[in-house]
Amino acid sequence: MKPMILCVTLIVAGVSACGFLVLRHACLVAPLTPATWPQRPAVGHVKRSIRSRAPINDAAERFATACLLARLRREEARQRPWEGRN
Repeated sequence: MKPMILCVTLIVAGVSACGFLVLRHACLVAPLTPATWPQRPAVGHVKRSIRSRAPINDAAERFATACLLARLRREEARQRPWEGRN
C-alpha cells in the first residue's frame, strides 16, 4: 500500500509543478501594459446597415432585373455555346 501512496503523491506533485511552471511562463511572456491601439467606445445599440435587401422601388428593381437578363442573353448568344465555343 505504501508504494501506491508514494506514486500518487509523486504524480500530484509533478502535475502541480508543471502547472506552476506553465503559469509562471505565461506571466513572464505576458505584456506588462495594455495594448495601445484605440479602443472603440461602448455602443448602446447596433446600427442598421445602409445596404438592405428590401427593394427601394419595385419598378426600378424589375427594370434592373430585365436589363441583367437581356445582357446575359446577349452574352450567351455572343459565345455561341451550341457551336462548342468557350
